[in-house]
Amino acid sequence: MASEITLSDTTAGTVRGLRHDGVHVFKGVRYGASTGGKNRFRAPQPPTPWTGAVDAFDYGAPAPQLYSLSQPGLIELEHRPESEDCLFLNVWTPSLEGRRAVMVWLHAGGFFMGSGSAAVNDGTRLAAKQDVVVITLNHRLGLFGHLDLSAYGDEFAQSRNAGVLDIVQALEWIRDNVERFGGDPDRVMVFGESGGGWKISTLLAMKAAEGLFQRAGLQSGSRLRVDTRDAAAAKTPKVLTSLGILPTEVHRLQDMDMAEIQRLTPRIVTRPDEWQPVVDGALIDRQPFSPDAPETARWIPMIIGTTRTENAYNLAGDGAMKGLTDLGLRQMFIQLAGERVDEALSIYRKLYPDRGNAEIAYMAHTDRSWYLDAQLLADRKARQEGAPTYFYSFERDTPVQGGRFFTPHTAELPFVFDTLESIPQAVGPVTDAAQALADTMSAAWANFAKEGTPTAPSLPSWTEYNPGARSTMIFKEGRCEVLANPKATQSAFWASLGSLQET
Repeated sequence: MASEITLSDTTAGTVRGLRHDGVHVFKGVRYGASTGGKNRFRAPQPPTPWTGAVDAFDYGAPAPQLYSLSQPGLIELEHRPESEDCLFLNVWTPSLEGRRAVMVWLHAGGFFMGSGSAAVNDGTRLAAKQDVVVITLNHRLGLFGHLDLSAYGDEFAQSRNAGVLDIVQALEWIRDNVERFGGDPDRVMVFGESGGGWKISTLLAMKAAEGLFQRAGLQSGSRLRVDTRDAAAAKTPKVLTSLGILPTEVHRLQDMDMAEIQRLTPRIVTRPDEWQPVVDGALIDRQPFSPDAPETARWIPMIIGTTRTENAYNLAGDGAMKGLTDLGLRQMFIQLAGERVDEALSIYRKLYPDRGNAEIAYMAHTDRSWYLDAQLLADRKARQEGAPTYFYSFERDTPVQGGRFFTPHTAELPFVFDTLESIPQAVGPVTDAAQALADTMSAAWANFAKEGTPTAPSLPSWTEYNPGARSTMIFKEGRCEVLANPKATQSAFWASLGSLQET
């Protein structure tokens, strides 16, 4: 079907999109001014209004970033030119009329890389088949979004949280404009995977974001803690030194070329995942979910979950994993469990006597970090006895590359977005069973956005989560099922060591 021009108004001006296969698509819609020059390291500014209609046919530029952790052969990041003029969002809607639930996707990549324009997150099928409005967006990342310059002038007071302030501004744009795109501003779901979940964990603790969304989905991204003021401030002198900037001339940072900042900031200054929001006592006045859930999250229904072998995404790239020896597995368990290595190994050997060493390593790594943190966050949210929490584990193994990844980080994305055919290198052949699972998951997520309850025609009743039963929906091909505390033994062990985020 040929594309047709479609128009919609925004508070800043009219945008011209395309209508294709029954879906109105607007890409690269501006929700903020450029973050370069005098706006660098400042709170986001509104877009300058325009006259006439501007084209919204292609994605806007991704934010500047220093790192790429894409896994060749699975989810690969785009290679679009980066720009500080990056505050854009993308809209897919079945109609410009009506009031549909709105699903706002926050992209993966920690707080330091990624964009809202990856093919796996294309909103066409989700919008068309589930009758929802789908929105993805870009925002500032890395040191451009989280370098703490607050000690160097009032104009930089928000520099350490600029990236999440961008997201708040995007949500405000959605509140003010989404009705013009057939959306309902009172039924907004924010959902995201990995770093997207981290961002949502943070938004749930921000009063500035209150009322801007009514549901939340955290996929393999449960953030309990972010930076303290002291930790954030300690990074700044290292960055200034690497850029050749004296403390008395910080304003020079706004005149430097973006690419020069990227070139001169060595990776050894900090780990990429150390760029993150900061508990500044004002915008963010507490840790997101440590030691408990914030009051601002009490009445937000949530979906929380992980994949079965998250860390295969990173670890399987090491050729040594294919022939991992017993000694090699023990060394990996020492890193995870320390002096309790024998106890940990014994648990996994008894639970999984027929599994190979590599798969056991991936499961243990996943359970130690991703799964434990998700469970802790879900426990703390459920103890508020407010809106319901729903917990899941995605366990559909991918057959690609001989099945060596099992169910890695990002594996559920094409099933939630129903984009299996766009990413065969991660999914494998699109079988009837795989498509049925995508139909189920995309419907469950969309119905959660609509009503606050994740339901689908072929999905068994998804029991609410509580810290006692820990009901968990197992997503897999064939028949999904709800199990009570399916990782009780290993979870109890790792919980006795405490979350890596809190130790």
